[in-house]
Amino acid sequence: MLRYKRFWEKVTSSITTVQDRIDTTCDLQPEMWGWQLSSGRLDPCTTDLPPAPELLLKMIRCNCKSDCRSKCCTCRKHGLE
Repeated sequence: MLRYKRFWEKVTSSITTVQDRIDTTCDLQPEMWGWQLSSGRLDPCTTDLPPAPELLLKMIRCNCKSDCRSKCCTCRKHGLE
């Protein structure tokens, strides 16, 4: 709660202006950016692509300082070695 209170104080005392409306002159089409219009509402499109290139997924590894045997470590749960 203290963290939220400090955040709120910072936001309310901010000198910068926050844009509170959407610019109506924007001509971007949601259908061209991963959304599809169905039944009058926009739904996100799913993809068959992997989340990242395979080489990058192989480079991700555990960064724990322990040997990952305790139940606190979630490396094995997520399949990291």
